[in-house]
Amino acid sequence: MRLAVYIISFLAFLLMAFGILFKIQHWPGGQVLQIGGYLWAGIAGLLMLIYKIRQHKKEEVEEEKFSKRNDSILDA
Repeated sequence: MRLAVYIISFLAFLLMAFGILFKIQHWPGGQVLQIGGYLWAGIAGLLMLIYKIRQHKKEEVEEEKFSKRNDSILDA
């Protein structure tokens, strides 16, 4: 999932950069490219948020398992 977020972020950057270039050169389609870039950036942001939440939950579960093992060793 992390690789997908990086790829989508890169595509969003490219769309926004080409949109700006098209707007500077007064070529048609610049606004469409910029809007597409903003949409892709929003999707990438949501996917990154989901990824970070899942990663945080996994770390909490691992910490609980680790602390339970240490407690049982120290109690013995």
